[in-house]
Formats: sequence, C-alpha cells, structure tokens
Amino acid sequence: MRPTLVPDLSYKGMEVSEGSKAGLAWEKMIRGNVGLNQRKSLRVALLAYCKLDTLAMARLLEVLSAA
Repeated sequence: MRPTLVPDLSYKGMEVSEGSKAGLAWEKMIRGNVGLNQRKSLRVALLAYCKLDTLAMARLLEVLSAA
C-alpha cells in the first residue's frame, strides 16, 4: 500500500516495513537470543525504517501545512 498524501515514499521491500514489525524486531534485538551479526542486521533494518518513518512524517506535515 502506498501513502495517499506522500505517494513517492514507500516501505515496500524493506526488512522492517511497519510499526508492529519494528516493535518485534526491537524486542528480538534487545531480548532475543540472537548472534551479533543478526543483531547488527536488525539494527540496520530498524534505523532504515525509522529514517523513512521520520521523513514520511515531515513530508506529511509539509503537505498538510500547505493545504
């Protein structure tokens, strides 16, 4: 699904692509019995998700402020 107000941004194809998955990835990274490589991979995926999520919120604010 693509956002209506900011259609050029998408979480498609990302390892972490929605809030519930982000929460599960965080929990697994912090409390799970995972190795260092998987922990690093989860961290990278979460940072990418958070970066896009923050950008999407900023762009949404721009769109709504211009209306």
